[in-house]
Amino acid sequence: MHNLKLDSVYGVAKSYGLKSLLFPYSFIQELADSKDVEDLVDRLRASPYGAHLAQLTRPYTPVKVERALWHSLLDVHFRLVNVSAQPRILHAYFLRYVHSNLKAVLRGKALGKGYDEIMEYVDLYPESLLGVRDEVLRAVGARDLQAAVAEIAKTDLAEAGRIAMEVWSTKKELVAFDMVVDKMFLQKLLEAFRGLPRGERRDFKPLISLELDTGIAASILRLKSWNLPPAEIKEFIPERGVEMDGAGIDLLISAREVGEAVSALQLFPWHKMGDVRDIQSLIRHLEKTASEYKISLASKYYYQKPMRNVLTLAIILLKEAEVRNIATIATGLYEGQPAARILERLVKTI
Repeated sequence: MHNLKLDSVYGVAKSYGLKSLLFPYSFIQELADSKDVEDLVDRLRASPYGAHLAQLTRPYTPVKVERALWHSLLDVHFRLVNVSAQPRILHAYFLRYVHSNLKAVLRGKALGKGYDEIMEYVDLYPESLLGVRDEVLRAVGARDLQAAVAEIAKTDLAEAGRIAMEVWSTKKELVAFDMVVDKMFLQKLLEAFRGLPRGERRDFKPLISLELDTGIAASILRLKSWNLPPAEIKEFIPERGVEMDGAGIDLLISAREVGEAVSALQLFPWHKMGDVRDIQSLIRHLEKTASEYKISLASKYYYQKPMRNVLTLAIILLKEAEVRNIATIATGLYEGQPAARILERLVKTI
């Protein structure tokens, strides 16, 4: 991505304009009362999502609707990267969408799946925006995993593909692909954060910590649930996070039971433990509370940090939450769930 090097105020001003287009949460709740998915799409036609929704063909399905919503978000995110005064942070976040596709391609090739089977789970719109769609398509159509990685090596994902191939060659575990690619995102985000000017770093720190430290902690807990030894766990995570330093990582890795893991996570000031009985419930609780706090913080930043560059990240996080809520509604309507049940699954936004 190439930053246009516009006045730093331009990107921040864009974020204010985009925030004004977000739906009030009361409207999101009203969408849950739609008669069906088609009615939901009709209600959204005059919204910023309308252009992509208009390209859908009937019958409407949750998958089609969700992809249209994400395409709209990707357009917004991509434009912000190109006008932001701190594009590396936004670029690192944009790569999450690409990484999701990379995981699907690598897993599919490792399992010997064909082109059509893999493409059911892959949406190459973010790759199209980055200009690497053809390379990824060739990876999907490659004869085997090694040939797919060779195609990926022609893109910015070369390192992730190489490491994933090495891990697969030694461990033969599909989950290794996810962990390798997740580490690449966390590492890129850490590098982007460290590259910020000191003043900017103070603004971005809480949001980046929620993403980076939670990601590291969740990765450690998942790896522990697979009974990997400490040395192997460290292969799949960055050396440190924002608040979570090397000592904190070692403490969590060495935890022998859930109670010790909970104690090791007390460094998160936003973290309040509920009824956590096992590793999986701890992971779910950790990620859920981090997500909720991240949305709350992003919303508050508009009056706590007015006209600061961090707002270009805040609007992306708020927009993502909105897209996930609408996608959840589409799925609920398609499955015939009552509105009350759908509302239980939504995340409170602005």
